Amino acid sequence: IIGGRGRLGSCLAKMTSDPVHNVDNAVYSEWWRADSQKNILKYFAESNITQGTVLITTGVLDPARSMSEHESVNYLLPKHIIEAANTLGLRAITFGTVMENLLGDKTQSPYVISKLRLGNFIQECATNNVSVLHIRLHTLYGGAYPPHSFMFLGQLLKAIHTTTDFKMTHGEQLREYHHLDDVARAIFHLAKTNLTGITQLNHGKPEKLKDIAQHVLNSFEQLSLLRLNALPPPNHENYDAFFEPGPYVKDMVFRKTLPGIVDYFRPFVAESRLEASITF
Repeated sequence: IIGGRGRLGSCLAKMTSDPVHNVDNAVYSEWWRADSQKNILKYFAESNITQGTVLITTGVLDPARSMSEHESVNYLLPKHIIEAANTLGLRAITFGTVMENLLGDKTQSPYVISKLRLGNFIQECATNNVSVLHIRLHTLYGGAYPPHSFMFLGQLLKAIHTTTDFKMTHGEQLREYHHLDDVARAIFHLAKTNLTGITQLNHGKPEKLKDIAQHVLNSFEQLSLLRLNALPPPNHENYDAFFEPGPYVKDMVFRKTLPGIVDYFRPFVAESRLEASITF
């Protein structure tokens, strides 16, 4: 696992019964550089890694970070690892966002742009019989850490902590929220298939952002903090697209979103713990 300390990586490491080799951040932090191929191959050889699947979960999410940082960590680093893994006959799996498909070239988000470039590279690899899979994910929640402060749930948790107004748009945007544990099980299922190229992990039951905010705030007796229509709506958003679960995961069980998010929030509301990590 590349990124085993992050939210998704640590969850995957915890949930598998297979042997796990976590590559330390100090080892792979420079693998985005153009001359990194020999260092990656050397590390794998010295670690006696000759079979298995390389899960690349490290990434930069924060939209405030520079385009070059997103490009280095979200595109160049996994690109070089995939190339090395292919040389060694290893399967590689990377992770992106459904916004690659929804927004495409309409977005100015450095995160989505970098992930879209990675997905395009992987699609090209797959046509050349490289064993690599890019899984586009929806919004993740759950685990031992509170939500990122720059994300919707992080801002919602901050409003609860500080009892300040939670200002948002009309909230008609549709989002699928997936619990980390449920996603990890689905990823392991996909990893055992021969699927290559790009796939999308859906449960097909999105919620409107306003419904999430209302339910969460009401559950913690803070509904009076909600200020709908206090912010202008975004230009490019998902208001009507629903995604069917793919054939590879249609039998997987995903918990209900609204009670799931409330259960996730409870310890952080009680302990007033905030966190501003930028990796997942």
